[in-house]
Amino acid sequence: MSEENQREIKTIFEQLDHDVHLEFFTERESPIIIPGGNCPTCKDTRLLLQEVVALSDKLHLDVHEVTTTGEAARQQGI
Repeated sequence: MSEENQREIKTIFEQLDHDVHLEFFTERESPIIIPGGNCPTCKDTRLLLQEVVALSDKLHLDVHEVTTTGEAARQQGI
């Protein structure tokens, strides 16, 4: 993310009145490629969310591995 984008996003986040909790459900990367079993965008999405959350103290990221938190994922409709 460019520095200009970071500045713009920080300005927007400064207007938040309350904390925001982001729930990210992901799959652990596997060294073995399983057709239809891997999440090709999970790693990039996680990195982007971490970068965005770092821009404001009001943002909090909770990362859940679907394979280990199956019940929480089901409760969220995932």
